[in-house]
Amino acid sequence: MKQILTPLILACCLLLSTGCETTVNDPDKFNKIQLVVENGTAFAVKTYVDSISDIETSEKVRQYFLDVTKFIHEATSTGKVEPQLFRDYVLTEIRDKIPDKFRVPVINALDLSLGAYNTFYAENVRDKIDNSGKAITIINRIITGIMVGLDPVSGNAIEVNPLEGYTDFKLE
Repeated sequence: MKQILTPLILACCLLLSTGCETTVNDPDKFNKIQLVVENGTAFAVKTYVDSISDIETSEKVRQYFLDVTKFIHEATSTGKVEPQLFRDYVLTEIRDKIPDKFRVPVINALDLSLGAYNTFYAENVRDKIDNSGKAITIINRIITGIMVGLDPVSGNAIEVNPLEGYTDFKLE
């Protein structure tokens, strides 16, 4: 009897657990993704700001990036975290509020960060609502990266943007 029940119980357990997804989010992996996004954003912003020799223009650009942090914060506070909505909102605000002369370089400086967020969301959040808080964390790391990139005291400890070519955004 035991020989019949054991396979039967095992089969029932397998049947009941089929389709149940177990997700193991590695905190070290998430921390690495956060650092890559923050450092990549900081690198891009700092590289652009440092390329401007005129102090008055440099201060204007710094203010435009501060404005972008507000746009990003507004997007998240109004629930626009789905990547296309987020990107469209931020880019529309940039187009509407930043002068033509600076618009394209500002967008280019943020392009890899926005792309990284899109990839992170697609791989970890779209079908797993419990990871939506992590999406907000990644967005906040973009804001932090902008602030670090604007800090005149911080130096570039890296020579290449860590977001360039980084593709490992999957938490599992």
